[in-house]
Amino acid sequence: MAVFTDEAWRAFKKAMGSPPWAEGEKFATLSGRLENAEALDGFVEAWTQQHTAAEVMSRLQGSGVAAGVVQDAGDLARDPQLGARGFFVEIDGTVTDASPIRLARAPAEYRRAAPGPGQDNGYVYGQLLGLSEGELAGLRERGII
Repeated sequence: MAVFTDEAWRAFKKAMGSPPWAEGEKFATLSGRLENAEALDGFVEAWTQQHTAAEVMSRLQGSGVAAGVVQDAGDLARDPQLGARGFFVEIDGTVTDASPIRLARAPAEYRRAAPGPGQDNGYVYGQLLGLSEGELAGLRERGII
C-alpha cells in the first residue's frame, strides 16, 4: 500500500472505516505521519490483521489507494487469472511458468522442463568446458559440484 498524499490519506482512512486514531493531529499531515511512523505502523498492522491480504487490497484499491498483495509461489499457482491466461504449462510432469510473450504466428514451444540442480553438469563441465571424467569426479569428491 502506498499513501503519499493527503488525498490518498483521506481515502486510506475511509477504507479503514475512519477510525478515531486516524483523525488525530499527529497523522493530519505527511510530515506528521512520517514523524509518527512507528505508531502509525502499529495501528495499520492492527487493522490489516483483521482481514485477509486480498480483502485489504480490495478495500484500499476500491477507495483509490495504491495497494497490492505480495504473493508467494503457492498463491501464484492458485491465481485464477494466471490459470486462465495459460501462465503455467506442464512439461514431463513438472509445472513451470510459460513464456509471458505471446506471438500469434510464432507460439512458444516447450521441449523439456527446466533442469534440476546439477542435472546438466556433465554436459556443461564435460562438453562445453572440456573437463575429463577424472576432473569431474575430483570436483564431485571435493563437494564443488
